Amino acid sequence: MTEDLTDAQRARLSALLAAVADGTLSLSDAVGDLGRATPAGGMPADRYADLGLAGQGGMAEVRRVHDRLLDRVVAMKFMHWHLVDSPNARRRFINEANITARLAHPSIVAVHDRGVVAGVRPWFTMKFVEGVTLAEAASARPLRRLIEAFARVCEAMAHAHAQGVVHRDLKPQNVMIGAFGEVLVLDWGLARRVDALPGGPIDAAATDAVQTQLGDVMGTPAYMSPEQAAGGAAQLGPRSDVYALGAMLYALLMGHPPYAGSVRAVLAQVRAGGPPIGVDGPAELAAICQRAMQRAPGERYPDANALRAAVRAWLDGDARRARALIWVARARDAQPRGRTLRAQATTLEAQAQAALAGVPSYAPVERKRAGWALQDEAAALRREARISDAEALRLLRAALADAPDLIEANALLTETYRAALLDAEARRDADAVEEWAFLLRAHDAEGNAAWLQGDGAVTLHTDPPGARVRVSRFTRVDRRLVAMPLDLDLPPTPWDAVPLPMGSYLFEIEAAGRAPVRYPVVLARQAQWDGRPPGAGRPAPIALPPEGALG
Repeated sequence: MTEDLTDAQRARLSALLAAVADGTLSLSDAVGDLGRATPAGGMPADRYADLGLAGQGGMAEVRRVHDRLLDRVVAMKFMHWHLVDSPNARRRFINEANITARLAHPSIVAVHDRGVVAGVRPWFTMKFVEGVTLAEAASARPLRRLIEAFARVCEAMAHAHAQGVVHRDLKPQNVMIGAFGEVLVLDWGLARRVDALPGGPIDAAATDAVQTQLGDVMGTPAYMSPEQAAGGAAQLGPRSDVYALGAMLYALLMGHPPYAGSVRAVLAQVRAGGPPIGVDGPAELAAICQRAMQRAPGERYPDANALRAAVRAWLDGDARRARALIWVARARDAQPRGRTLRAQATTLEAQAQAALAGVPSYAPVERKRAGWALQDEAAALRREARISDAEALRLLRAALADAPDLIEANALLTETYRAALLDAEARRDADAVEEWAFLLRAHDAEGNAAWLQGDGAVTLHTDPPGARVRVSRFTRVDRRLVAMPLDLDLPPTPWDAVPLPMGSYLFEIEAAGRAPVRYPVVLARQAQWDGRPPGAGRPAPIALPPEGALG
């Protein structure tokens, strides 16, 4: 590109090249001298105007420039002057521009143009992105937003892997989150096609394990796969990037890289061990991280697309769970209204019964109208309560449709069914009892089996102790309740928490020299009956009068 130079600059370049050729000047010194002879910033000044340094790394600097031809601001990346005489560094720089330009994906920065300044210093332009790195965002953003950004990194790498390209230097510092939420994977200088990976040692004398190393096989040790750390280029492929992505996920969950220390210490840990244990955060994400970081490549996700699918599945499930929790909260808010309406209806029904108690059936309508009005109002409240209950059930079922295993929704639905069944039992509505029992069994038969069985326990003390008790259970026969004796082998009193099924009982208590006592007991569902008076600390013994004392 000597045509971009002035005559004076062209003459200076020729002199420098001649000095290098005859050995009087080293190439590095010539490059430094040449930099002072090129336009400001060392860029093709006829098209681009330098707007200042945007950032720099170990191999290149990035400047913000104005593209006069297309009237836009872009980023121009230059190789550092002191590296232009390094064939490996030069090859990596040009390779980055070429590979990135071929990867057309929204999360891979677009390359616009490339060239060489003064015939020796390569450059390329790309979209200029303002924002923060994923590493900078990790401490300030909610976990879900970080995982959403990470999923988009996985999507970008899935595209690269589909094109046969591996990145080899994935880390949070190489991911940019733009001002409008765009996520871009940067720094493809170490990227290679899978069939074109070089080999060589890693510079273990460096001191920072989270900086890219500039040996022949490179990467960032803290995020590097074991096979990359071992310098085995033949094993590098998409699964190596998967390991690095897993290490990135680890850093997002834990707040620090998987390994820390000097490069030599980190490399030793990576080569020797499996994934770090004890990953915090949601269990599903921790499991994804552990699989991605398996020491053996064959035990990891096969490529970034498989990892992307796992992360997206978690995100989708988390979104469904969040939505389901909203339904549960609304259902919980709706339930007290139904209870309040039913209580008001019960009060009105009692008032109606009192108002109509002394009114004969043949009385004029005018005498009945007030009681009927109370009954109608109570019926309207019960209808409103049923609608409120139905809305709560609809919300709970919507929650379980989104997240079938949501503990909060399952627990509240069980609680709702049980409350409805108890209300039906209190109203002696046998049909409703059967309906709610059926729904409760269908929802969770195993978890509700004992509650539906309803067995309770009885504590019974007598004065004097040692009495024998015959137990009969009231059963409906010919539309009336009949005490049917039970064949039970029960010990003499006192009883302490003797188990009995729920129901209504007649206890016939007898003792030598004492008058028999018939004692009715109603044992509610899973209740503990102990004959304890309100406020008493212990059961009150049932007094057995002396024989003949009752007349």
